[in-house]
Amino acid sequence: MHRVPARPEHAGPGGRVDVEEAIDGRRQQDVDAVVNVAESDVQLVLPAEPESIPLARQMVRGILDHLGWGEESRTDISIAVTEACTNSVLHAYPEADGEYEVHAWAAPGRLVVAVRDRGRGITPSVMSPAAGLGLGLPLILAIGDEVAFTHDDGVTEVRMTFSPESRRDDG
Repeated sequence: MHRVPARPEHAGPGGRVDVEEAIDGRRQQDVDAVVNVAESDVQLVLPAEPESIPLARQMVRGILDHLGWGEESRTDISIAVTEACTNSVLHAYPEADGEYEVHAWAAPGRLVVAVRDRGRGITPSVMSPAAGLGLGLPLILAIGDEVAFTHDDGVTEVRMTFSPESRRDDG
């Protein structure tokens, strides 16, 4: 495993962070990432700020590119991961700063992505202007092959499992 710090503002063109460059220590950062390139196992610890979400999305897209999954799968999975990260950023820490983790790993024929935070957890709430349209969780459920929501020992986790065929049109 390599420890890779990566700040969103240090991303290159298109918001991409060059993991190889970060591993070589040529970037200054205060966000940690752990990368096991051989096993496509990556973990980011990010500030719960909207600017961090593209970094998490790019990390997952990079793994999917490495796995050779099709564009439709990459797009759908990116949407699900973006929604899970957005939930942590918008709802986990309403009154304070915090951070969230995105951990992704490949298993035979599938990708598992877990988004975790130590915020207030997933609770039903009354719609407010800050709550958005409430489409994130239904999108995650529609895209993932398996989706689990847990809140144990102060850690909220959304664990999503995807396969390259999960959104294939059978028609």
